[in-house]
Formats: sequence, structure tokens, C-alpha cells
Amino acid sequence: MKPVAFITGMQREAQCLDALTRYLPADQRPYIQCAGPGPERAAIACEHIEKRFISGIASIGFAGGLDPALAAGTILVPSAVISDQNQLIETDSKWQAHLAAALSSKPPTTLQMGVDTAITNVTEKEMLFQEYKAHAVDMESHIIGKFAKERGLPFILIRVVADTAKDAIPKAALAGLSNTGSILPFQVIRQLISNPTQIPALFQLVRDSKAAINSLKTIPRTAIEVLCRTKFVD
Repeated sequence: MKPVAFITGMQREAQCLDALTRYLPADQRPYIQCAGPGPERAAIACEHIEKRFISGIASIGFAGGLDPALAAGTILVPSAVISDQNQLIETDSKWQAHLAAALSSKPPTTLQMGVDTAITNVTEKEMLFQEYKAHAVDMESHIIGKFAKERGLPFILIRVVADTAKDAIPKAALAGLSNTGSILPFQVIRQLISNPTQIPALFQLVRDSKAAINSLKTIPRTAIEVLCRTKFVD
């Protein structure tokens, strides 16, 4: 049985998924790869996957909200990801439907946006929402989806809103994230010392991120089991 590959952008997302799937038999557990944040790191992670026999790919982790209706901690199972070049990559419809049905509450119907640079301010978020009709954004899914499509592999997205459409991302938060997806607390502190006006925005982001990780941690086993397979009988 070929495993599903889970690709994340942050170490704590990968650690959470490892804990959630640990109860599964060894032959059903996914291959979990933390890429680190951004499209370049996602492409490197895909190169590692190239050498493995897998049955499908899931892009899993946090997302920035573009739709003002989405609260922090909302779980999304988008039908597709769109890039800023208007390249649309659909997720596997059967896999998506089974995953949505297995979650504790029905996820909203959404379109994901894939970008190459971090979206840090409210104006940019509003522009993407209006122009592309996308509901949330991340920097890895369009790369992972393209890789899966080119190889004829089933592709799925499960993302959790970690900053809402009304929240800006302070420079301190970006400085505190390493290329490998781990948190660098001293870099955050250094940024805050030089510019303490970032503190309220950072506290808000911490609260929202906590809601997101709690949602990820509480994904039910039925949904985890769906995530870990690509073959379904209707």
C-alpha cells in the first residue's frame, strides 16, 4: 500500500500531524514532510517526494484569511487552488468530498490562493479576495498542486485560518520563522525591541494561531483516516 504524502510549511504543523496519525498501522501512516515556508521550499519538498512511491499528496497547514467571513480556526477543504497567474489546479473531487463529510462540522465551500510572497496587510488581502474570489491564501499549495497534477497524482488541500482578513502580519512574525519552518523566538524579540508598536498585532496573531493549531489538533480520526487514503467506494 503506497502512503499519502503530507506536506506542511511549519514544524509544528508536521508535529501535530505526526501525533494525529501515530495510532494508525505502519502501512497506513502518511509520509510527512515539513517543507518550510514559501514556494521554493515547497518545490524542494516535492523533489524529495519524487523519490518515493506515494498514492497522493495533501497540502496541510495554516492559511491567511481573505474572506472577512472566515474566523481564525476555521478548517477549509478547498475545491481548487489558484495562482496570481490565474492557473487553476483542482483538488481530487472524491477525496475532497469524503474528507469534508468526515469533519466534525461541514467546511465552507472555498477557493484557495497560492502566492509566492507573504501577504502581510489588510489591503492586499482585500485585493486578492476581490480580484480572484479566493477565500484564503498560502505560499505552498499552488506549487504542491502543480507537482501533483504533472504526475497524475490525487491532490487535496486542508488548511486552517491562522490570521483573518482584518489582521495584518507584523514583521516580527516573519522574522521569527526559519527556512525550515521552526520558530526563532530571539529574532521576534529583537524585532519587537526595535519596533514595539508591533506588539498588539503580534499578540492578535498568537491568539489566532492558537485557535488554528487547536483546530488542527482536534481533527477527528475519521477525517485523518480519509486523509491517509485516496481510494474510495461510493
